[in-house]
Amino acid sequence: MKVPREIIERTPTTDTYSAEVTQEEFFFGLDFYKMDMLWYAMEHQVPAEKAAQVLGLTLEQTLHGYANIERKVKATEYLKLPPLHAE
Repeated sequence: MKVPREIIERTPTTDTYSAEVTQEEFFFGLDFYKMDMLWYAMEHQVPAEKAAQVLGLTLEQTLHGYANIERKVKATEYLKLPPLHAE
């Protein structure tokens, strides 16, 4: 397709955000690995202070990550409901 090398090697960015950032960082605030680890920590009641220390994040970043995950879980609860049957 003869796509220029600079385009192929460019860091992916969103169309609506001018700073260079990956899609996952734009959507979640952190990369997928750290968000997965935060989700694991939340599910296992790991204190935010401990998760921050292990992941090399600030307490503020960790608390923001926890809140971000909670918002997304709540926003998608309806997707996990059993189907309604109409007669």
